[in-house]
Amino acid sequence: GYNIQEKNDNGESGVNVYLQMGKLFYVHQLMLKASFDGRYGSDNLDGFENSSVTIAPKYGIATENFKLSFGFDFVYDMRQDEDKTFFLPQAKILFNVGNGSFVPYASLDSRMVDNGYRSLTKRNPYLTQAGSLTSHYYDSSIGDAPLQERIVNSQEYNIRGGFYGSVSSVFSYRLFAGLSIVKDPVFFYNYYQTVNPTGVFNTVRDKRMNVFVIGAELEGRMSGS
Repeated sequence: GYNIQEKNDNGESGVNVYLQMGKLFYVHQLMLKASFDGRYGSDNLDGFENSSVTIAPKYGIATENFKLSFGFDFVYDMRQDEDKTFFLPQAKILFNVGNGSFVPYASLDSRMVDNGYRSLTKRNPYLTQAGSLTSHYYDSSIGDAPLQERIVNSQEYNIRGGFYGSVSSVFSYRLFAGLSIVKDPVFFYNYYQTVNPTGVFNTVRDKRMNVFVIGAELEGRMSGS
């Protein structure tokens, strides 16, 4: 748990409780995790709540040259007076071809991103109190007209794929590509810059953000006698 108190009388307390269990038989794995994250505002944020309950079953199989796992996180998100549910899939597959010299893989992971007061102020300590509760919402599909709406937690979906390997003990390589889709991402901007440039930030929320990445890595190793 935690308790924070800002000098401007903005506070938040939190508690995390979880239970995790699993069973391994032969090459198979069964796992189940249940958790509760409670976040409660105090003083100026009194009455604010951003809590969630998560149930996450997962199955996996692992051999010397093959690994597969899949499951999901079912999240019941309780933020103030608006409850939501999220289904967040998880999956990963990997083949070890050629004794580690060529290993193709693909993965999908997703998560809910906490946009509570403590989380937002860790990302930007100059955030206003109002900016932690509501944000200007820009929907690019209808234009740039801002709408004042309550902040919600974001959902992030990451798709990755590629291959890696090692050639003897001389060098290893990795090539990969990925796509991240973020729903309801939160950004920061200096809200009072044109009125009173105090460096105080507010929040703005978009409908969706897509990020594509492609990369390559090469690592060489040298040894001498």
